[in-house]
Amino acid sequence: MNKATNLLLLSSLFEKRSSCFNKIGQTELDEAELRYFIRSMRLLEIIRRIFPDSNISDKDLFDWYELNRNAFTKYQSLLWSESEWKIATINGKPFAACDLFPSADRKVAIIGDSSEEPAGVNLTDTYLLQGNASIKNLWLFIGVKGVAQVEPNIAQEDWVLKAMSSIFRLDIGSTDFTDNMNAFISKNKDKIDEIRKYFIGTPKFLGKGADGVAFSISRNFVLKIFRDDAAYNHARQAVERIYRNPEIAKTEAMIYDVGILGDFKGYPVYYYIIEKMIPVSNMDIEASFGRISDNIEMQLISSKNRWRSLRDLVKDPSAHSQLKSEIISYAKDIVKNIVGYNSPDIVKVQKSLGDKLKSNWLQSLAEEFIVKYLTNRKDLHTGNIGLTDYGDFRFFDPSYGDNRSG
Repeated sequence: MNKATNLLLLSSLFEKRSSCFNKIGQTELDEAELRYFIRSMRLLEIIRRIFPDSNISDKDLFDWYELNRNAFTKYQSLLWSESEWKIATINGKPFAACDLFPSADRKVAIIGDSSEEPAGVNLTDTYLLQGNASIKNLWLFIGVKGVAQVEPNIAQEDWVLKAMSSIFRLDIGSTDFTDNMNAFISKNKDKIDEIRKYFIGTPKFLGKGADGVAFSISRNFVLKIFRDDAAYNHARQAVERIYRNPEIAKTEAMIYDVGILGDFKGYPVYYYIIEKMIPVSNMDIEASFGRISDNIEMQLISSKNRWRSLRDLVKDPSAHSQLKSEIISYAKDIVKNIVGYNSPDIVKVQKSLGDKLKSNWLQSLAEEFIVKYLTNRKDLHTGNIGLTDYGDFRFFDPSYGDNRSG
């Protein structure tokens, strides 16, 4: 089929729809109403597919749509989901289903002519879609797939379900997942309840990384759930450093709790709760901050004998006051060396963040880098550093190397 033929077909379709509106008595549509009408067309075509043997006119379709517009307005994803709609039958009765948000939460919409609740779906909303001359009464169900198979006391721990499903790459609706999940939550209820004490409101899923998932659980706390043994050991070591070296603890991201959540399918699952930060990678200062960070690292590399000489003080509690003094002096020298070269970048950061920054943020940042080098953490980039609620920048990944090379 050539382009000219396609254009003619599209023109004919548009003319047909315009004619339909005229017959219904619609006045001229504004741009917003036209966009809404075009989207609604997708849903109306689905109704025709549910009842392929019925002679449903365009007028009946649009009248039916207007009767039930409130339900469809609440769930506008229904109007965007043509490619996701699936037509099937249950006990000989036709129905249509679509994933409202395929990338998250497993929400699903189901339209059918039976009031019987669909199996395997934990319903959140049910609507009676009023019929008209050629369309019978229909039912619209909105819910979450798979959760209905989980025991009621387990389903409320939605954050655990999401974490385990993501980490182990299992379908929430699968029998394998739900059987293991029921046993996991029942066995580890005390630990889960202990973690819940940090929650204010419903945990918000922040994202998935290579070794786990993260949730915002309050204004100040982030919960990370993961299964990497090394990451767990590094998190424990970070906590130990905070309490063992109080003089330099301010350069560490605060970890409030770390432990084993439980075993899932024979594998240990870990967690830690860390102070919340805004990642630099999510800010408009990323490029400027990156250049400042690069220059701080260059200063450290060019003066490596100086920070290497401080390493032995880290493990000597009696020398921590001296270590703190040395780090502050070292950081001040670094700031003096970079402030001229990085002046435009420093101004950019300060202008963008304003009073969210502490007045001595640059010196604190230099101290942060020095301590990370002293503990052999050199994977330092804008993707794992954030701005704290008290105006300092902190690296929020607690992993550190175990060797002392470099």
